[in-house]
Amino acid sequence: MKKLLFLTTFIFILFISVSFAYSADITTKDSNDIETKDIGIAKTSTEIEKVTTPIATTQSIANSKNYTVTVNHTKAEQGKNITFTVTVKDSKGNPVVNTPFGFTFRGRSDTMKPLVGRHVVERTNSNGVFSVTVDGKITAGWFDYWDFIICDSVDRNTGDIIGDIYYNNTIDFTIKSNTTTMTFDISKSKVYQGEFTQVIARVSSNGIPVTLGYLVWTYADGKSVTTRIINGSSIFNYNSYILGRNIINVTYISIMGPLAILPGYVISDPNIVKSFSINVNRLPDLVIAKITRSGNNYRVTIKNMGKGRSTKTELKLWYVYKKSRHKSKIINVSALRAGQSKTFTVKFFKFSTHKNFRKFAHINHNKTAFESNHDNNRVSFKNAHYNGLLPDVTITKVVRQGNNYVVTISNQGLASSKIFKIAMWYIAKKKVRGAVESDVKFGTYGKRLPAGASMDLTIPYPFKYKTHAKYFKYISLNPDKKVKELNYKNNLVKFKNSFKVK
Repeated sequence: MKKLLFLTTFIFILFISVSFAYSADITTKDSNDIETKDIGIAKTSTEIEKVTTPIATTQSIANSKNYTVTVNHTKAEQGKNITFTVTVKDSKGNPVVNTPFGFTFRGRSDTMKPLVGRHVVERTNSNGVFSVTVDGKITAGWFDYWDFIICDSVDRNTGDIIGDIYYNNTIDFTIKSNTTTMTFDISKSKVYQGEFTQVIARVSSNGIPVTLGYLVWTYADGKSVTTRIINGSSIFNYNSYILGRNIINVTYISIMGPLAILPGYVISDPNIVKSFSINVNRLPDLVIAKITRSGNNYRVTIKNMGKGRSTKTELKLWYVYKKSRHKSKIINVSALRAGQSKTFTVKFFKFSTHKNFRKFAHINHNKTAFESNHDNNRVSFKNAHYNGLLPDVTITKVVRQGNNYVVTISNQGLASSKIFKIAMWYIAKKKVRGAVESDVKFGTYGKRLPAGASMDLTIPYPFKYKTHAKYFKYISLNPDKKVKELNYKNNLVKFKNSFKVK
């Protein structure tokens, strides 16, 4: 029990020191059955095929009785039962019959009592032979060299040898160098910016999965993540906004590396480094650019506003005729290059059945295609043609600076906006007062405000703040609607001292 307490304490301290990387469960076994005396420690690892000693060996160690001992054993595999067949002969070659002999199988570097292993006393039969089977749980991986000794007798409680030794040999379970391998299963080797791909690393020694260790994944100029190996594998989910070939280096570090200070422990290659790469592509952005009706059918133009090629997806067109009931049609949409537009025909229902209802169109409705923006995929319309390639200017923020106001204007549409007017006023005693109007200047953008762009505009309001501080102010973009927009409803804001879109 002292041995188990020592090992458990050591492993507990070790695991605390590397708890950021992994954790492991170690099961111990300590049987006090005097008959079999199987004292061992069983790991949670799977069976590992090892280098073995010869199947049969004969020895004649100098002893007072001049006995010669031959030992045959089954294939020695760590974690599997091994049966030893022992034949003892005297100096004349005659079987030594009906004689007790001690048999001990022990970890060579074990110095704590009781010794881990199997320690029994067996009597030879009429042919001078006896057999002993060692349970595979005993050799489950803690000691690399195991000695098996034939002697006069053995203390079955401690493993101490009594009398002469007639035979002494060793089974080498050490995992040899260059036997640990690492392979990768990658769900997607080509992804879009920000898209996740799952990588499963599989680590094995001598072809058998390892269970103790962890992996350090290094990527993107030195960034790293540590994952634990469980049942021979470890999972890493990777995403990146770095375009092109992303190289990822993976270092396997065996948990047994630090335990090398304790001689006799099985050690796989402590450090193995392998690399793989993920190609990161630019993102597409699908939008519904235009919808026109032709009889009962609708022609829908899809445009890829992004910088990367899209994948195949679906377009859904439907109308709602009751609160929770609708009728829809879904068609396939082919992949589109960056900037490409393509028109698809949806064979819809008879126009008379839905002319009084609002219709909805949604590209990539089930989000099977990866995009930079899913918020601009759905539009609604009634019977008039829909044109989505229009600007949509709105005010997102207003801040007062003395008597002046700084207005943040954003173009949320899919096309650039021409210069439009901006108007400001306040209401006092139900009358419009302090009205001003001027053209919006786009500054560095020139004569057009690009789709998706924002800008700050200072309105030099020519009225002292104290004259209108207690009244609501209004600012309107494109009040005369001379610039055609996708939506005019978001052009007016009402505030007292400031305004900000939540």
